[in-house]
Amino acid sequence: MSAEEAALPAAGSPSVTELTPPAERPAPPDAVAEARATPLAPAAEPSPPPTPVPAASAPEPVAALPAAVSQPREFVSVQDRAVELLAAMNAARADAGLAPLTWDPDLAAVALARARDLIEHGYFDHYGPDGRSAFSELAARGIRYGLAGENLARNNYAEAKTVQAAFQGLMGSPGHRANILEPRFSRVGIAAVRSGRVWLYVTIFAD
Repeated sequence: MSAEEAALPAAGSPSVTELTPPAERPAPPDAVAEARATPLAPAAEPSPPPTPVPAASAPEPVAALPAAVSQPREFVSVQDRAVELLAAMNAARADAGLAPLTWDPDLAAVALARARDLIEHGYFDHYGPDGRSAFSELAARGIRYGLAGENLARNNYAEAKTVQAAFQGLMGSPGHRANILEPRFSRVGIAAVRSGRVWLYVTIFAD
């Protein structure tokens, strides 16, 4: 790959997929993964936030995690898992002949704010109970872009497998894959958050 390696921070509607753990490595019986992707959304002029364009693929039904797995609502951000997911996405982009996504700390802050809102208000969708979204968060922070998208994924796999489970689910779904392999996207911010037994991944893409 001739493109420069994506710059990483210093250490310190939607379609859904479900995954089950490999048979040879038993996991808790409620182990499940799910993900959601927004379609690409152009920037609004000048505000309000852009309205997402319907995805090209037909949406698949949403499979919810068991209620017992969705608690508690406190969370811990795990930067290494975010970096690992970015590396997986950039490897897929390299295989497709695309330039890597570059880590953007402003987009990462949006992703973390979205993760916090999802957990604190107990939902898993691109629009909160108050109607706020990644796009309104981008607008509120004055982040400029021409095109943006959001991928959501969550699972209760062990830490050693959680990123791969999320990535496989995202790449196995047309809406998520389209965001990951969108040639116009060049910047990304990822929040990888653990809340109880659940791992939540929020990825914000922009051009």
